[in-house]
Amino acid sequence: SGSHAVHFLDYVRTNAPDVFVNCRYAGVDASQDACANFERRVHDAHPGVASAVVADARSEWTLPANFQDESCPTVVFALELLDNLPHDKVRDGFEGWVVDGREDFRPAADAWVRRALAPDDPV
Repeated sequence: SGSHAVHFLDYVRTNAPDVFVNCRYAGVDASQDACANFERRVHDAHPGVASAVVADARSEWTLPANFQDESCPTVVFALELLDNLPHDKVRDGFEGWVVDGREDFRPAADAWVRRALAPDDPV
């Protein structure tokens, strides 16, 4: 939706205006509609600073040409990518994992997960 981008750029503009002058923000999403909404929302708040790339974040993609300055420091926020991984899913004694891009549940083997499932039993 672009809300993180707007708030992040607001913060940088207010607290580090010298950094904001050269700041660029690229959003990557597989949905063309999501990219259009992102660009519209961020452009309203920060014209010319952000761009959206329609691509699956798991595959290879390229930044827009005006964002490819290798001398600039780079920060990556993988908000949606991390949000969609089952890294924290535990269900009925099973841990969620990503295998070949799909969720796979295996018996809980991690000591911390097993301890959380049965707090009265020693691990």
